[in-house]
Amino acid sequence: MSSSPLVSVIIPTYKHRDYISQTLDSVFAQSFRDFEVIVVNDGSPDDSDWVIRNHAAFGRIRYLQQPNAGQAGARNAGLAESRGEFIAFLDDDDLWPANKLEWQVDALASGDSVLIGGAVALFQDGNPPHRHFAAKSAAIEHFDLANGCPFFSPGQTLIRASALRQIGCFDRSIWGADDFDLYIRLSRIGRLATSSRPSLFYRLHGANASLNRNRMLRNCATVVERHFGNAERTLRARAYRSLYATVARDCALTTRRALRGGNFINAFRQLGFLRSFRAQLLSDPGLIRWILQDVIPGPWSSEDSSRRFHSVVEIPAPR
Repeated sequence: MSSSPLVSVIIPTYKHRDYISQTLDSVFAQSFRDFEVIVVNDGSPDDSDWVIRNHAAFGRIRYLQQPNAGQAGARNAGLAESRGEFIAFLDDDDLWPANKLEWQVDALASGDSVLIGGAVALFQDGNPPHRHFAAKSAAIEHFDLANGCPFFSPGQTLIRASALRQIGCFDRSIWGADDFDLYIRLSRIGRLATSSRPSLFYRLHGANASLNRNRMLRNCATVVERHFGNAERTLRARAYRSLYATVARDCALTTRRALRGGNFINAFRQLGFLRSFRAQLLSDPGLIRWILQDVIPGPWSSEDSSRRFHSVVEIPAPR
């Protein structure tokens, strides 16, 4: 590991002591070698500290500890200590393909984009990846992000450190949507490039932060309103339709199931989670139609949101 590595790998960790070693192994197995690894223990209450110290003892990582500040706060702490020209974030339960850094460094070094993102494979322990996604567009401009967040996780990306410091890093106030907000702010200063090449194996399990749909919806709505709330009508409508399709649709489908089962209290509760769309519904009949198609029990349904904004690609299983 050189004194001035080209890449800084930043891994925030919290309550994932059963996964962090596998995550680190996927970093150490990279074909590209000029990197440093910074692990930030975000006040994890389990024995992650013991696991991580074993890696730190061999000098393979730089280890930071802090009181719990959330994932965005932990990423920012790692960024403050980083020395690389490029920054690669990785969640503590995910894995990288062995050539992830190699091809992404080549892509950023040979172009002028502020970010390069690849495809993601979703997997569960003991099973091969069962859904594979890549952004549909090879180049993402600012207004393209009204279509929604192009990545499942920052672990799919490699970002110029200078760009991150210029925009001010992650916003800790918008849990679960801080990465989406970051991509939008990055898009204001440069182009986001994408590729269908594999860059991340995203592990599905019961503790995934993205499973907290209601909190995610509130914060994604904050991001949409912050960046597109004052946009022209068509762009604003596109942003809210994307928000519904990618985050809120589960609430509508749960409402449908509750109505079918006669559970009207739960149906009313689920509809309450859609209140972020109240103002937009007054000006967007198309969004009203989407929601009604998903809520009212019947033979129709809106398009599968996973295919609306992503292409499905084939990616080999992690080893």
